[in-house]
Amino acid sequence: MWLYRKMLKVSYKDSMSNEDVLNRVKAKKKLLSELKNRKLQYVGYILRSSGLQKQLLEGKVGTRRLRWRPRNTWWADIRKWTGKSLNYLARTAEDRTKWRAMASRASKGQGTI
Repeated sequence: MWLYRKMLKVSYKDSMSNEDVLNRVKAKKKLLSELKNRKLQYVGYILRSSGLQKQLLEGKVGTRRLRWRPRNTWWADIRKWTGKSLNYLARTAEDRTKWRAMASRASKGQGTI
């Protein structure tokens, strides 16, 4: 955002929202879709491998239960973005082309796949 503000010569003293700056530059926020895409690519890589990372991701390694609010898990995000179960995702990750297509659709926010 600071780069866009510098390009438009908008001072930090000016009370212009980030949305206004984006509209003037005619740009869209890409951070969330990029984050989703990278997270889905990494999960596909982990699902294709067999090791400690996969066991941690699947919850097979026990941890101490925390007292405060439970954190969002990777699987909760992945399920929300794709609308699919862990078993389906594990089978799909074996075929890289199918996984990449599914990950790109999910990261663009095209709903369940």
